[in-house]
Amino acid sequence: STEFSDALDNIVHLAEDRIYREADLEVFRSYDTSLSLTSGVNTLTISSLSPRPFVVRWINIKTVAGTTKYILDKKDDSYIREFWPSTILTAQPRFYAAKGDGIIMVAPTPDATYNVELAYTYKPTSIVTATTSWLGTYAEELLFYACMVESYIFMKGEKQALEIWELKYRQALMGVTGEQS
Repeated sequence: STEFSDALDNIVHLAEDRIYREADLEVFRSYDTSLSLTSGVNTLTISSLSPRPFVVRWINIKTVAGTTKYILDKKDDSYIREFWPSTILTAQPRFYAAKGDGIIMVAPTPDATYNVELAYTYKPTSIVTATTSWLGTYAEELLFYACMVESYIFMKGEKQALEIWELKYRQALMGVTGEQS
Protein backbone atom coordinates (compact mmCIF):
# COMPACT_ATOMS: atom_id res chain seq x y z
CA SER A 1 0.00 0.00 0.00
CA THR A 2 1.02 3.63 -0.41
CA GLU A 3 0.63 4.12 3.33
CA PHE A 4 3.17 1.34 3.97
CA SER A 5 5.69 2.55 1.39
CA ASP A 6 5.39 6.08 2.81
CA ALA A 7 6.21 4.66 6.26
CA LEU A 8 9.29 2.63 5.21
CA ASP A 9 11.89 5.25 6.19
CA ASN A 10 10.30 5.58 9.62
CA ILE A 11 10.15 1.79 10.00
CA VAL A 12 13.89 1.55 9.28
CA HIS A 13 14.63 4.37 11.75
CA LEU A 14 12.60 2.61 14.45
CA ALA A 15 14.40 -0.67 13.74
CA GLU A 16 17.83 0.98 13.91
CA ASP A 17 16.93 2.79 17.15
CA ARG A 18 15.81 -0.49 18.71
CA ILE A 19 19.09 -2.16 17.76
CA TYR A 20 21.19 0.71 19.14
CA ARG A 21 19.25 0.62 22.43
CA GLU A 22 19.27 -3.16 22.88
CA ALA A 23 22.59 -4.26 21.39
CA ASP A 24 25.02 -1.78 23.01
CA LEU A 25 27.48 -2.52 20.23
CA GLU A 26 31.08 -1.64 21.00
CA VAL A 27 31.55 -0.03 17.58
CA PHE A 28 29.01 2.66 18.58
CA ARG A 29 30.37 3.34 22.06
CA SER A 30 32.04 6.60 22.89
CA TYR A 31 33.57 8.16 25.99
CA ASP A 32 33.94 11.76 27.06
CA THR A 33 35.91 13.44 29.83
CA SER A 34 35.43 17.09 28.81
CA LEU A 35 32.33 17.77 30.92
CA SER A 36 31.96 18.81 34.53
CA LEU A 37 29.18 19.22 37.04
CA THR A 38 28.99 22.70 38.57
CA SER A 39 28.37 23.35 42.24
CA GLY A 40 24.71 24.23 42.80
CA VAL A 41 23.56 23.11 39.32
CA ASN A 42 21.73 19.76 39.09
CA THR A 43 21.88 19.32 35.31
CA LEU A 44 24.52 18.36 32.77
CA THR A 45 24.10 19.17 29.08
CA ILE A 46 25.40 16.43 26.78
CA SER A 47 23.68 17.42 23.52
CA SER A 48 26.77 19.25 22.26
CA LEU A 49 28.96 16.13 22.34
CA SER A 50 30.02 14.64 19.04
CA PRO A 51 29.00 12.04 18.26
CA ARG A 52 25.77 12.87 20.06
CA PRO A 53 24.78 10.45 22.86
CA PHE A 54 21.79 8.18 22.21
CA VAL A 55 21.99 5.98 25.33
CA VAL A 56 24.03 6.89 28.42
CA ARG A 57 25.81 3.75 29.61
CA TRP A 58 27.40 5.09 32.81
CA ILE A 59 28.64 8.24 34.52
CA ASN A 60 31.62 8.53 36.87
CA ILE A 61 32.46 11.70 38.76
CA LYS A 62 35.49 12.84 40.71
CA THR A 63 36.34 16.06 42.49
CA VAL A 64 38.61 18.39 40.55
CA ALA A 65 41.40 17.93 43.11
CA GLY A 66 40.71 14.28 43.91
CA THR A 67 41.51 11.00 42.26
CA THR A 68 38.65 8.99 43.75
CA LYS A 69 35.93 8.13 41.24
CA TYR A 70 32.31 7.78 42.19
CA ILE A 71 29.91 5.86 39.98
CA LEU A 72 26.47 7.43 39.73
CA ASP A 73 23.49 5.08 39.79
CA LYS A 74 20.96 5.44 36.98
CA LYS A 75 17.43 6.20 38.15
CA ASP A 76 14.17 7.43 36.68
CA ASP A 77 13.74 11.22 36.75
CA SER A 78 10.69 10.86 39.03
CA TYR A 79 12.88 9.04 41.58
CA ILE A 80 15.42 11.86 41.52
CA ARG A 81 12.74 14.52 41.99
CA GLU A 82 11.32 12.62 44.95
CA PHE A 83 14.71 11.75 46.46
CA TRP A 84 16.09 15.31 46.20
CA PRO A 85 13.15 17.72 45.77
CA SER A 86 15.16 20.84 46.63
CA THR A 87 17.90 21.86 44.20
CA ILE A 88 19.11 24.41 46.76
CA LEU A 89 20.43 21.73 49.13
CA THR A 90 23.76 20.31 47.97
CA ALA A 91 25.87 17.18 48.52
CA GLN A 92 27.96 14.77 46.46
CA PRO A 93 25.81 13.44 43.58
CA ARG A 94 24.78 9.77 43.75
CA PHE A 95 22.19 9.39 41.00
CA TYR A 96 21.49 10.49 37.42
CA ALA A 97 18.55 10.38 35.03
CA ALA A 98 17.69 11.62 31.57
CA LYS A 99 15.70 14.84 31.94
CA GLY A 100 15.04 15.52 28.29
CA ASP A 101 16.76 15.87 24.98
CA GLY A 102 20.45 16.03 25.80
CA ILE A 103 20.03 16.94 29.48
CA ILE A 104 21.08 14.74 32.41
CA MET A 105 19.76 15.48 35.89
CA VAL A 106 21.79 14.53 38.98
CA ALA A 107 20.91 14.23 42.65
CA PRO A 108 21.85 15.45 45.10
CA THR A 109 22.65 18.83 43.57
CA PRO A 110 26.48 19.02 43.41
CA ASP A 111 28.20 20.58 46.41
CA ALA A 112 31.39 21.19 44.42
CA THR A 113 32.69 21.02 40.88
CA TYR A 114 33.09 17.43 39.69
CA ASN A 115 34.84 16.19 36.56
CA VAL A 116 32.63 13.81 34.58
CA GLU A 117 33.52 10.63 32.74
CA LEU A 118 30.64 9.73 30.47
CA ALA A 119 30.23 6.49 28.53
CA TYR A 120 27.52 6.38 25.93
CA THR A 121 26.24 4.76 22.79
CA TYR A 122 25.70 7.02 19.82
CA LYS A 123 23.44 6.64 16.84
CA PRO A 124 25.33 6.83 13.53
CA THR A 125 23.83 8.14 10.30
CA SER A 126 20.88 6.01 9.24
CA ILE A 127 21.06 3.69 6.27
CA VAL A 128 18.02 5.62 5.03
CA THR A 129 20.11 8.74 4.45
CA ALA A 130 23.61 7.25 4.02
CA THR A 131 22.57 4.29 1.81
CA THR A 132 25.21 2.19 3.59
CA SER A 133 25.77 1.65 7.29
CA TRP A 134 27.62 -0.58 9.72
CA LEU A 135 24.37 -2.44 10.43
CA GLY A 136 23.67 -2.93 6.73
CA THR A 137 27.20 -4.21 6.11
CA TYR A 138 27.99 -6.26 9.24
CA ALA A 139 24.59 -7.06 10.77
CA GLU A 140 22.21 -7.14 7.83
CA GLU A 141 20.14 -10.04 9.22
CA LEU A 142 19.65 -8.18 12.48
CA LEU A 143 18.60 -5.03 10.64
CA PHE A 144 16.29 -7.02 8.35
CA TYR A 145 14.53 -8.80 11.23
CA ALA A 146 14.20 -5.56 13.21
CA CYS A 147 12.59 -3.97 10.14
CA MET A 148 10.25 -6.95 9.74
CA VAL A 149 9.14 -6.63 13.38
CA GLU A 150 8.49 -2.90 12.97
CA SER A 151 6.69 -3.56 9.67
CA TYR A 152 4.39 -6.14 11.22
CA ILE A 153 3.60 -3.78 14.06
CA PHE A 154 2.81 -1.02 11.55
CA MET A 155 0.66 -3.30 9.38
CA LYS A 156 -1.04 -4.85 12.41
CA GLY A 157 -0.02 -8.26 11.09
CA GLU A 158 -0.90 -11.62 12.55
CA LYS A 159 0.36 -12.11 16.10
CA GLN A 160 1.85 -15.51 15.29
CA ALA A 161 3.90 -14.11 12.38
CA LEU A 162 5.05 -11.18 14.53
CA GLU A 163 6.24 -13.64 17.19
CA ILE A 164 8.28 -15.51 14.56
CA TRP A 165 9.93 -12.29 13.34
CA GLU A 166 10.57 -11.27 16.96
CA LEU A 167 12.23 -14.63 17.64
CA LYS A 168 14.38 -14.27 14.52
CA TYR A 169 15.32 -10.74 15.65
CA ARG A 170 16.28 -11.99 19.14
CA GLN A 171 18.42 -14.78 17.65
CA ALA A 172 20.20 -12.34 15.31
CA LEU A 173 20.68 -9.90 18.19
CA MET A 174 22.31 -12.62 20.30
CA GLY A 175 24.50 -13.55 17.35
CA VAL A 176 25.71 -9.98 16.84
CA THR A 177 26.19 -9.17 20.54
CA GLY A 178 27.91 -12.53 21.12
CA GLU A 179 30.37 -11.85 18.30
CA GLN A 180 31.72 -8.73 19.98
CA SER A 181 32.45 -10.42 23.32
